[in-house]
Amino acid sequence: MAVDPTEPRGIAQILSDLLRNLSRLLEQEFDLLKREAQEKSSQFVRAGLAVLAGFLLALAALLCLIAALIAVLVEAGLSMPWAALLVAAGVGSLSAVCIYWGLTRLRRENFLPRRTIREFRRDKSAIKENFS
Repeated sequence: MAVDPTEPRGIAQILSDLLRNLSRLLEQEFDLLKREAQEKSSQFVRAGLAVLAGFLLALAALLCLIAALIAVLVEAGLSMPWAALLVAAGVGSLSAVCIYWGLTRLRRENFLPRRTIREFRRDKSAIKENFS
């Protein structure tokens, strides 16, 4: 509704406009929150899948590499315990890197709806300024 600035408006009209604008603002803020939450949940899923991939890689490495590499190292003259320790250290290092990569992306601050929080704070300040 276009408002003619030369026509005086009653308090009821001003309050009605204010409530309508606040309602529209809140709808937009919640739409932003919803979109940002969807983005963050997608990031969460991707990071969780990376952690899962790390665990699966670690398991696959344990099943395949331990048997093969220990046999190769024993065949090369290393004792069985030293061969097993060396292989376990390598497999453990690879799995630790994958798990660390995924967990760093699962930190809490990566999933805060920063834009929405910033908008809410800005709107709160604007409302305070207008009513003070």
